[in-house]
Amino acid sequence: MRVPGSVIESQPGRPRRAAPAGYTLIEVVLGAALVATILTLVVPQLWRWSARLRLELVCSEVVTGLRQAQFHAFTHSQFVGLKYWTQSQPVRWGVYRDGDGDGVLTADIRRGHDPPVRLHGAQGRLGASVWFGFPLGLRPRDPGDPGRYLDRLHDPIRFGRSDLVVFNHLGTSSPGTLYLTNGWDLAAVRVTNRSGRVRILHYDRHREVWR
Repeated sequence: MRVPGSVIESQPGRPRRAAPAGYTLIEVVLGAALVATILTLVVPQLWRWSARLRLELVCSEVVTGLRQAQFHAFTHSQFVGLKYWTQSQPVRWGVYRDGDGDGVLTADIRRGHDPPVRLHGAQGRLGASVWFGFPLGLRPRDPGDPGRYLDRLHDPIRFGRSDLVVFNHLGTSSPGTLYLTNGWDLAAVRVTNRSGRVRILHYDRHREVWR
């Protein structure tokens, strides 16, 4: 009599039923190929997303520094400048006030005539992964004049010919742009002269437009 759930011994002469087999070599190879394909598709997208995020964070840091200088100029009714020292790594920056009545000048900062409003700081995320500059091989259009392409790609901080952004007692500034890149993506932090408005723009290299 067969009892449900009981183990039946194989009878002599009858082949024993094979136990379920594990993964075959073909199944393992196909599974590994599937995982590799997924990683090939996903990892580059994650890297690009991470690189864009770092660029966005640095742009936000730059905007914060500009607004600090702008606010101090407005609240203290004086010329205040933000100076970038791009030769150092990490990039240093400082906010300075007009100490001798002739505006904020790089030469006066070096001589100590225009004292710092705050100590030199470092843009915390400016460094090996994000920097002032342009992607190699890319010549973008001018965000202020889309009909022409930018020249002087060795100069990513453009407030005249200086790395110094100066705000007056109304909180406005001479217009200018700071360009930042992660090696592929390009962003611009722009300051307009009439309102002192600070904006972040991103360049679509395929359509050649700023957004």
